[in-house]
Amino acid sequence: MAFLSKIAFRFMKKGGGQTILIISAIAIGVAIQIFLGLLIQGLQDSLVNETIGDSSHISVSSKLENGSIQDYENITKQIQKSNSNNEIKVVNPVISKPSTLQFESVNKNIFIKGMPIDSGEKIYEFSQKLLEGKTPVDGEVILGDYYREKFGLKIGDEISIFIFEKFKTETLKISGFFKFGVQNINESWLITNLDTAQNLFETNSVTNIEMQVDKPLEVETVQSNLIESLSLDEQLKIVTWKELNADLLTALSSQSLSSILIQVFVIISVSLAIASVLIVSVLQKSREIGILKAMGIKNYQSSLIFVLEGLFLGVIGAIIGVVLGVGLILSFTTFAINADGTPVIPLTFNYGFILLSFTIVVSSALIASIIAGRKSSKLNPIEVIKNG
Repeated sequence: MAFLSKIAFRFMKKGGGQTILIISAIAIGVAIQIFLGLLIQGLQDSLVNETIGDSSHISVSSKLENGSIQDYENITKQIQKSNSNNEIKVVNPVISKPSTLQFESVNKNIFIKGMPIDSGEKIYEFSQKLLEGKTPVDGEVILGDYYREKFGLKIGDEISIFIFEKFKTETLKISGFFKFGVQNINESWLITNLDTAQNLFETNSVTNIEMQVDKPLEVETVQSNLIESLSLDEQLKIVTWKELNADLLTALSSQSLSSILIQVFVIISVSLAIASVLIVSVLQKSREIGILKAMGIKNYQSSLIFVLEGLFLGVIGAIIGVVLGVGLILSFTTFAINADGTPVIPLTFNYGFILLSFTIVVSSALIASIIAGRKSSKLNPIEVIKNG
């Protein structure tokens, strides 16, 4: 094998321009694969994060309109107990009900969102969204920056909340102002802790149990596990973010399909290029192969020389391509930035994808070289030397 490898390496060196051409083709193919693959993965992660980054991935709720979950504490414990693989990052019981915010002559329809602030922080990241003030304790609320800017409300101001279903008005104090990336949230949400919300609506129940999972794109697996492990009331349902965002999933599927098609065509092109160059190499080196066969090497060994040459070309080209592809994606995320300095498309480094791209291209080079190797095995040494 060492002798055959040495001959293959010499053939590769002797190829000169052809060798450089094929290594360049492989490197460019791998670089395109890695650049486009990581770019599309980054775009998909960005789209998913913008859509569900500050919201729940799974929600347990009632099938009845305006229904509630009475036994939420027990269900929460069951969820946490079933989370043996740590697929669920946070469980957050929530009251989400409409009411009216009243101050001076203003009446504004809003949604009261009451939740344990500690678990809510893990989903909604209040500490990062707060522009001023602090998270609420009992009797306090935080509002969107919209109310500070448009109506001049300040921290410490008291506001009245009219509760439709109880036909009563309660007074709460503003402890801070937040700003989410969605304007509708900034205008319609009033956030408080769970005890305050339950007191407002005179209930010990919640309307939802929200969850975030470790892998949002694999949320169906967690949903199935929950359905199997939880003995839920027939009036309750488990809904995932995917069921609520069908259009986004269609867009993600289209992007993935486009990426796969591009990569398939790149692999086919690289494979054809390698096979073509190596077949030409067999013809150019037919005299040398004939002499080697006359000296005693067998047909399979002559084939193996070109298979090894293809392997060397594939590995060298793929290594250069990985470096080039990673360099391109790093350059793109460094120079293609928003006004605030953040990348237009965040970088997603998927080492598994890089390794897969490397392996596929090297395997393609190996398969293509087998075609040339078979042609080499059919050469008749006597005819080659005679016509040489």
